Amino acid sequence: MRRVVAYWADEYDWRRSEAAINRFKNYKASVDGLDVHFILEHGLGKNPKPLILTHGWPGSIIEFLGVIEPLAHLERFGGREEDAFTVIVPSIPGFGYSQAPSAPITLRDVARMWHMLMVDHLGVPSFFAQGGDMGSILSSWMAFDYPEHVAALHLNSIGTGFLVVPEVDQQTPEEQEWVPRNSAWRHPEDGYRTQQGTRPQTLAYGLTDSPVGLLAWIIEKFHQWTLPGDTRDPPFDQDELLANVMLYWIAGPNAASWYYIPVRRGPTFFLPCLPMTR
Repeated sequence: MRRVVAYWADEYDWRRSEAAINRFKNYKASVDGLDVHFILEHGLGKNPKPLILTHGWPGSIIEFLGVIEPLAHLERFGGREEDAFTVIVPSIPGFGYSQAPSAPITLRDVARMWHMLMVDHLGVPSFFAQGGDMGSILSSWMAFDYPEHVAALHLNSIGTGFLVVPEVDQQTPEEQEWVPRNSAWRHPEDGYRTQQGTRPQTLAYGLTDSPVGLLAWIIEKFHQWTLPGDTRDPPFDQDELLANVMLYWIAGPNAASWYYIPVRRGPTFFLPCLPMTR
């Protein structure tokens, strides 16, 4: 932390991070009464497929900056122009440059907003959705509630914290090995979710008052979720990690914690059961 804080104070250049974001066109739209920030990069070709990418906590739009161009401009990376996507990368309300709601809302509410953004504001009747962490939850709700508009769904995270697992005698050997291993991994990792889902306001005073406190709260997750128990640096570019933290510092971290309040109420608020046919 001392080394990262020193780099943040003396060497990190926010203007470079701004330039990385501004390589793409940025917009704001009023969606369901809130100003939503999003990046929009049109793909080439006659019919690029619309694709909405959604981040989670403690992430942001920063985590997608390296994939927008390869998805929208496959021809520059050895791909075919006809396979290109038009990429939409929004910030969840209360994150980054999107307006925070005045009171806690659910990820299902955000799913409705994303549907409105795509269909009503961008005029896209059919689109693909991808998400991780919170993004996987709200993208799943969007596919569940609006299957006629979500043509395909890709998740790189599922809500294993609230999964209903089969009885032991109905589990495969792989599942029997995975369930206790997953529980053992989650037990020491769930403190942040309990805090943010039960006392987000108390936490927010410290994180809003101290940039170093906010940095530690976020960077620890990038380290522990990739190199648990290791003393090496997390495998991410330091400027990108700090740019991600900056988006929380600029917006204020409190609203980003609100989403854990309904999440803790149980599976109804967490991840819908999606039929495989969707």
